[in-house]
Formats: sequence, structure tokens, C-alpha cells
Amino acid sequence: MRRTFSALLLTLPLALSACGTYRVTVTQGNVVEEDRLAQLELGMTPVQVEYLLGTPLLRSPLTPQRWDYVLRVERGEETLRERRVTVYFAEGLVSAIEDTAAVDEEQSAPATTAAAG
Repeated sequence: MRRTFSALLLTLPLALSACGTYRVTVTQGNVVEEDRLAQLELGMTPVQVEYLLGTPLLRSPLTPQRWDYVLRVERGEETLRERRVTVYFAEGLVSAIEDTAAVDEEQSAPATTAAAG
């Protein structure tokens, strides 16, 4: 009886450890809200952009005319969401805006072709 109880006591932690592993969802970077991004316009000053989107995650001293807002959401080894919004400045004003979410939506949309008639 004592031997059976000892064997059960030794194997119970092993059996319970095999039940699964909890993986934490980790959000890193800037969460750029769609309504804020919609307000971003060409010709805005850096102060206005920072007010709308917050401080950029990447602002290189070598390329001060480019600000990168990067978002990455991961669970364990799996990437759930990844987005990059890049704002370019020329002469102190926004000259271009790139958004990887817009590119992803265009690629996932079904291609349409015109039928020859």
C-alpha cells in the first residue's frame, strides 16, 4: 500500500505537467488607432503627428525625416499581428505615409478581372 502511494505521488506531478503550457500574449510597440491614423494628413508638422500618434517607436538620428510606428503582437512563438506605419517628412512637413495594414488588405482582396466582351 505504501509503495503504491509513493509511486502515485511521484507520477502525479509528471502527469499534471503534461497538461499544457500557458502562452502569454505580448504586445510590443505603438498601437496606432484607426481613427487617429485617419486624421493624419500630408503637410502636418512633426508636433501634430506626435500629438495624434504618440512618440514613434523608431526615430533614427541618421534619418530624422522618417518616423516608424511599429506594432507586434505575439503569443509564444506565433506572431498574431504585425503592422508598421511610416511617416516621412520633407522640409518639416509630412510628405508621405506608408501603412502595412493597407498593403495587407489590398493583397488579401480578391483580384478582379474584366471580361472581354
